[in-house]
Amino acid sequence: MLLSSTAAVVFVLATYLAGIYVGQAAMKDRVAFRPTRLLQNYNIVLSVVSLALWLSMLVEIGPLLRKFGVIPAMCSTTAWTQRLEMYYKLNYFLKYVEMLDTVLLVSWVAITVNLLVHIILYYYYAITSDGYRPWWKKHLTGLQIMQFVIVGPTSIWALVISHYSPKLEACAVPPVAIVTGAVILTSYFLLFVEFYFTAYIKKSKKE
Repeated sequence: MLLSSTAAVVFVLATYLAGIYVGQAAMKDRVAFRPTRLLQNYNIVLSVVSLALWLSMLVEIGPLLRKFGVIPAMCSTTAWTQRLEMYYKLNYFLKYVEMLDTVLLVSWVAITVNLLVHIILYYYYAITSDGYRPWWKKHLTGLQIMQFVIVGPTSIWALVISHYSPKLEACAVPPVAIVTGAVILTSYFLLFVEFYFTAYIKKSKKE
């Protein structure tokens, strides 16, 4: 796929970062605007798409778990379907769409957990775009932290146990990809924990 090549990813990220700086410079001396209706529609669409994609993946993953078991279903190259691969690709392209968050405002184990969080996350964005503040915001942050608690150890397990245990089939993922993913997930985890502490625990102590 063209957009999954290294050059394409680097180009998109460079354009994204450049857009942030250009946007900040352009809006520096201007009155900020808030396209409430556009934000609501955008977030509702992303929430619904994430829900549809998540449910579709569960339909494919269920039979694989029953047929192969948990460990082979996570790592084996035989535990695979064309539809599941298509859902992987759709989830990948969805991340490009989610970059529009920054423009409007000038997150299989990992994918399914992340999609579940995004269903709730974009629903939250949709209902708060007009000023409403739900009571469960704190729990949403906790759910975001929990996804890294679940997915992080899974990545470490895939590297340490699967690749270096003679009794288990090695995961069909290069170790460098697993290490990179684990580092990124750890950084996300630390950022969300810091936010949770600052926004809820530290704030409640001051009050």
